[in-house]
Amino acid sequence: MWKTIGIVAMLLPVGMFAASGKSAAERSAKDEQHLAREIQEAVSKDHSLTPSGRKANVTVQNGVFTLSGVVHSEAERQAIQAKAESKIIQKTPDELVASSAVKVDNELAIAQ
Repeated sequence: MWKTIGIVAMLLPVGMFAASGKSAAERSAKDEQHLAREIQEAVSKDHSLTPSGRKANVTVQNGVFTLSGVVHSEAERQAIQAKAESKIIQKTPDELVASSAVKVDNELAIAQ
């Protein structure tokens, strides 16, 4: 009885992934897009940022999260990057964070 339950428990997750019809790369890209949206939402709701800072764009491709837009200061630029890095660390498996497979590219420009 216990052996059967153990086998079923081990096979269930594999069966769930197989049924989705998506490769690991497709699931990973979808997860990255979801995380980019979460970061974008967190930035847009942060009222400590200026209105232009809250409009910062977040895109992702191959594990590189790119921040773009215009902010009013270096401090705001760094605050947005810190928010993005914090979300990524919370949602990314430890082995990917440690291997630098996930990165933030801060292209936020400071208004003159």
